[in-house]
Amino acid sequence: MNNFDLNRERAVALFLFAVLAISPPLLAIFSQEGRLFGIPILYLYLFSVWALVVLMIALNAFSPPAEGKRGGLFSRRRGAEDPEP
Repeated sequence: MNNFDLNRERAVALFLFAVLAISPPLLAIFSQEGRLFGIPILYLYLFSVWALVVLMIALNAFSPPAEGKRGGLFSRRRGAEDPEP
C-alpha cells in the first residue's frame, strides 16, 4: 500500500469520525444548561471537535512519505527533465 492510498483511507475515516461526532444523538448529550469555564458545554464540544478534525486533517496532509518513496503534499513526479541526484 502506497502513501496515497493510506492518506485516502485516513481521510475517509476522518470524515466518518467528523460526521458521527456532530450527529444529533451526540449533540443531544452535550446540549445541557451547564457551563465549563463560562462557555456552554455544547459550544465547547463543537469547537473542540472542530479543532481536533482540523488538526487531524493537517497531520494527514503533511504526513511523511513511506520509506523509500517520495510523497507528501507538495511532491511532484520525477520526469525526464528532473534526473536522479
